Amino acid sequence: MTTRRRRGRRAVLQTAIGLATVVATSAPALAHGDRTTEDLHDLRQATAPFHDLTNAETAEYGLFTDAAGLACILDPQGRGGT
Repeated sequence: MTTRRRRGRRAVLQTAIGLATVVATSAPALAHGDRTTEDLHDLRQATAPFHDLTNAETAEYGLFTDAAGLACILDPQGRGGT
């Protein structure tokens, strides 16, 4: 088999694998249709009022602390959840 023929077969195989990968990874998103977009829109709409800190505090959102009154963001090493 010539080198040119091997390169041609390799290119076809690589293209087929690439196409199969695209189809396999796109299929779940396509199966949901526009639902993902609608969910994201609903989420953005629901959280929009809380972009204003006053609204968030009025809704009783605030700094979350543990029993000792410490917030994970206060950890000097920057580790969350400690």
